[in-house]
Amino acid sequence: MEQTEISPKTNTQGRSPRRNLAVDDETFQVLESICEERGWTKIEALKRLINKENKLIIDESSRSRP
Repeated sequence: MEQTEISPKTNTQGRSPRRNLAVDDETFQVLESICEERGWTKIEALKRLINKENKLIIDESSRSRP
């Protein structure tokens, strides 16, 4: 049987590899509430929230440059 080389950027399902993330119970409940309200998965919610915050940081840093 021939083996296929898998890029380190993807797993066997063709997705990006996942990492573990631990949060306290209160933060988890808030995340769960956001997901229920928006109809998002926890992964999707984290991606959206992280990307939104990153965009804010980039916008703030570009405004502070002379």
